[in-house]
Amino acid sequence: MRVSGMSLISILLLPVAVVVFGDEKQETLVANTWVKLENARMGPRGDPALVFDPVAQRFLVLGGGIAWPIYGKQPHPYDDLALDRSAGKWENVFPAGKNWGPRFGDATPPAFKNEVFDLLDTEGNVRPNLSTYRGVYYYNQYAYDSDRKRVYFYARGHTFCYDPKARAWRDLAPATSPTGGPDQPPLLWSSMCYDPVNKQVLLFGGGNALTERGDVGTWAYDPDSNNWSQLEFRSLALDEPRTRCEMHHAQSKVLAEALRARHFHAELPEQQNVNLAEHANRLTAEIALVSAALTKAESLADQHEKRQIAWAQLDLDAATTKLKLACRTLGQKTRAEIIRIVESARYALGSACAALALQPPQRALSRMVYDPENRQIVLFGGDQLDRLLADTWVFDCASRRWQEKRPALGPSPRGGHALVYLPKSKKILLFGGYTYTSNTDYCGPQYAPLPFEM
Repeated sequence: MRVSGMSLISILLLPVAVVVFGDEKQETLVANTWVKLENARMGPRGDPALVFDPVAQRFLVLGGGIAWPIYGKQPHPYDDLALDRSAGKWENVFPAGKNWGPRFGDATPPAFKNEVFDLLDTEGNVRPNLSTYRGVYYYNQYAYDSDRKRVYFYARGHTFCYDPKARAWRDLAPATSPTGGPDQPPLLWSSMCYDPVNKQVLLFGGGNALTERGDVGTWAYDPDSNNWSQLEFRSLALDEPRTRCEMHHAQSKVLAEALRARHFHAELPEQQNVNLAEHANRLTAEIALVSAALTKAESLADQHEKRQIAWAQLDLDAATTKLKLACRTLGQKTRAEIIRIVESARYALGSACAALALQPPQRALSRMVYDPENRQIVLFGGDQLDRLLADTWVFDCASRRWQEKRPALGPSPRGGHALVYLPKSKKILLFGGYTYTSNTDYCGPQYAPLPFEM
């Protein structure tokens, strides 16, 4: 979940437990109830890593963003904090052998060199620079490694980790990375999750990447070899039909653009004699060939691929119906109505392409969580930066394959939400997130928090 603001108060969802707050008497917490820890101050910071350390049985807040103008002028606790439940406060977790302030309260660690991101402070201690312009902002780009008992990060093109037991940061500096290194634009709003089956960290999605997709796709980090590798996905049954479907989707866009240009009298001279009805008829025939190829591919498909084929066939049928209607009415209806019909066909073809995809579409600000019962990593929703998503995907760690799930009911589209695995009920809890909003105010906000539903 995202944690931000100038003055933070901790709120935790806990099972039934007994907690002592300072000298107060013991208080029994009620299951599924939010409890506000009034004294749990962590100072001004945005978007730190929030993880649970199962060895020490405590929550950790690691880093985040404070910004250069504030870091050296406004008192605040240390970069790394641990929640002391008995005191109801966040405790400063200094590196071993360092005395940079009291156990609770404001700390006085060495300064950072400047507001340029680095992993060293002025004394040479390995610490992610919190005071960079707008802060580090980890978003979801960190994951707790339950085997090595470390937290791994990918931020600002750097790969680094934190060891809670040693209270130490380490710059890993692998030879490879999802974005090509610190000299490339930083990956933003991606998501990371530890895969205990393969003992690797999985990274998916994000924005600000110089790729054709607009994100980096799916990558895996192996701590033992200190190496990032991109995962490639292939399907004997789906690859060829999906490629053809993508080509016809692009052709449907060209047809819609040609219709629009003719409607608004914006054609080039060489476009004016093009027979658009013939173009639509030819596209309809080619879609029929894709549909036949999918039917043939069922003999090569496994159970999930057969579901994908069935989803795609429905979309191809819808596109065919729309294009046939366009062909029949190209001389009868207004061009505006024909444009609408062809745009519907284009949308259906896009849905068919998505149905045959072997990894989720690109997105940002979408959390992933590991389900140990099914040995799968679950991904829900996210922000495509022009629309919000509400799809559900799982990454099967044993087969290293993505699979889309289409439950009958699901949460509304959102980004910036949290996913947490509940070991007793063996379910995944989703809560929070944001939606888009319309605002006509000067510099009005583009986003609005959703009700804190769960």
